[in-house]
Amino acid sequence: MDKAKHFAIHEDENFQAAVSYYAPYMEMSAHAHDCHQFSFLLAGSLAEETPHASQTNLVPSRGIKSAGQVHANRYGPKGALIFAVNVRRAATEPLPGQPKWRWEPMSRRGGKTPHALTLPLLHLWEASDQERINIIWDLIAHQFSGDDEAPEDVCPKWLARVEEELHAAPESADLGRIAAAYGIHRGHLSRAFKRRYGLSPSQYRSRSQVMQGLSRMLAGARPADAAQSAGFADQSHFTRMADRYLGLTPGRIQMFLQAAS
Repeated sequence: MDKAKHFAIHEDENFQAAVSYYAPYMEMSAHAHDCHQFSFLLAGSLAEETPHASQTNLVPSRGIKSAGQVHANRYGPKGALIFAVNVRRAATEPLPGQPKWRWEPMSRRGGKTPHALTLPLLHLWEASDQERINIIWDLIAHQFSGDDEAPEDVCPKWLARVEEELHAAPESADLGRIAAAYGIHRGHLSRAFKRRYGLSPSQYRSRSQVMQGLSRMLAGARPADAAQSAGFADQSHFTRMADRYLGLTPGRIQMFLQAAS
């Protein structure tokens, strides 16, 4: 079999997102990318070396490499499973104060666990193109952490507008348009939103869609109609997302409420 397997999830003029498996003891000689790279080591291990530093990652970790950063890789005895997003330079500018290269455990500074990462990764496969872009921005924003920063005392007007639109119409809210209207970097929008509300915009959107579908179903709409009106692809998608976020399917929730009434 090939030494590396790549499973493409999304590609457009700004992003390439893929899950890759690297075989045990595989090595990659020194090289550089012409794009920024944000990586999540989900399983296995790897050692990465730059001209100035090196890092061995034995636990689930997250990493940043700026465009042009020279690095070499060696994968461990069980290989490595990595989710990576390549961001072309035109899509984003390096954020102030961020290093050109960094790896750190996901558990540090409130980082996501591999299990928690499966939520956006699984959603990427079934999401629309725009939903995928939103989730990718959220994952990139998480790389810059900020999870341990306290929210501002006064919520900026633009951030309140994002929350209002996601709450009112999660199926149609356009975060890119809002960011552009206020002159806010899309990555900054995702970080600021998660810092204040405790959820990324895509998670907030999905939760809002679930609740929107449930409220319409419980008001008498057929489950399929409720799913469609809330922006889900179909009833099955609605059911999966409700189960994922709430631990209960819409039918089970409806049954409980009917029994309680």
